[in-house]
Amino acid sequence: MMKTLVQRNRLLWTLIITILVAIASPAVFFGAGEIYFRFQNTVNVTAREQAEQAFNVLLRSASEAVWTYNSESIKQLIDGIASDKAVQRIYVEDSFGAPFAEYVSPTPHDYQFTLRGDIDYEGEVIGHVEMVYSLQLEYQEAFREALRLLFIFIAQAALSLVAVIWLLKKQVTNPINQIISSAQGISKGNLDTPVALDRNDELGALSQQIDEARIALKDLFQTLEDRVDARTAELSAVNTELESTIKQLKRAQKELVETEKLSALGALVAGVSHELNTPLGNSIMMASTLVDTVERFQKQLTSGQIMRSELTNYLDTITNSAKIMQSNIGAAADLVKSFKQVSVDRTSEQARDFELVEYLHEVEATLRHLFKHRPVDLVVEGNAPIQMSSYPGPLNQVINNLINNALVHAFEPEDEGKVTITAELVDHGETAEIIVRDNGAGIAEENLSRVLEPFFTTKLGKGGSGLGMHIVHNLVTNVLSGTMKITSKVGEGTTVLIQIPTKNTN
Repeated sequence: MMKTLVQRNRLLWTLIITILVAIASPAVFFGAGEIYFRFQNTVNVTAREQAEQAFNVLLRSASEAVWTYNSESIKQLIDGIASDKAVQRIYVEDSFGAPFAEYVSPTPHDYQFTLRGDIDYEGEVIGHVEMVYSLQLEYQEAFREALRLLFIFIAQAALSLVAVIWLLKKQVTNPINQIISSAQGISKGNLDTPVALDRNDELGALSQQIDEARIALKDLFQTLEDRVDARTAELSAVNTELESTIKQLKRAQKELVETEKLSALGALVAGVSHELNTPLGNSIMMASTLVDTVERFQKQLTSGQIMRSELTNYLDTITNSAKIMQSNIGAAADLVKSFKQVSVDRTSEQARDFELVEYLHEVEATLRHLFKHRPVDLVVEGNAPIQMSSYPGPLNQVINNLINNALVHAFEPEDEGKVTITAELVDHGETAEIIVRDNGAGIAEENLSRVLEPFFTTKLGKGGSGLGMHIVHNLVTNVLSGTMKITSKVGEGTTVLIQIPTKNTN
């Protein structure tokens, strides 16, 4: 509380301290000098003079009494002088050193000094007098006087300080606080209250300048408000136009995404068709072989010229052909099954439960045709089952785009290389981590921060649309509720790390 008060009235306290230092310091110095001078005068001058006067009276009066050996007279004289309580001892002796009279105070005091003198009678020394005198009472009196003077000085200083504070507050700090309050009001936007002090001094001139600034600010704000209103109207029109443009862009983006999905699905169909050609062709060839073999066997059976060896060859041929057909038809069925699931997922964004590693193998099967005529291997790693409750369709599109992006950008047609898809559980089983890594050309540092921008590509017209990575990022973050991080080094390859929750509640 006291600290806050001092901070708010810093100028007042600075002026008070300055005045105290400039005025009170000399007063303190001279006041202390006066107290000290009076103290020393009372103790060392007045008291000593009084003691010496009493001692001189004793010397003059004792000469007659000692000469006549009138001890009664000297005792009365000593009793009179001893009425002064500062007298501690009086000792009178004759010229032979014999005691003549003595007085010792019953109340001993400190701060003593001793006066000695010869008793003279008509020019002859007839004895000696010694008087011990104490300054304790004078010290006490002088101390009380000093305290009184000090109290008066403090009272005067306190009254002066109160008067100075009152005058400074009335004439300096209160007007300044009034100016500060008005300035704070201006800083908060209150430009209607005048700032004017009815004074013909520097503070009055300062308040007048601030008031002129207030008027100028008010005019400026009014001008700014008019300009802001006009600009707001312009921005409102521009904003309306921007909203319309954004809606069109969103529609275009959605159409582009759908086009990309359909394009990927078309590529999938073409790839699967190419993959089905081999097992179906083998099956057709084996079926044709079986037909020819059966026809020959029927002719031999009709002619009745069937030998045991021919029957054995016939059965072996049928058995081998059936096994080859079974194997090829099974491969075609597996491929069709994978295609069916993947194609359904690609055209749908419905959530379902699935096993991640198994699903990645299914996706890999649909992408295998892309690597048939390229010296690049596609490998899916990960054996531990990872149960997911998420969106396999968007995940399939993510993997498909990353693999295609690697083939287009990481490797030239004649380059050998490897693309690896790895899946594992992290974060105590709550997150699936999918890593797509290639050992291809890598991404230049100046392009790494732009790969997620829509339509950014380094191979425009050469198989790159600039939308693949942008779509991947949107699917990972918006649909799969995950995160995505890309790291790359030129000449060493690129790594895309994707983390998605195993249970997507999006």
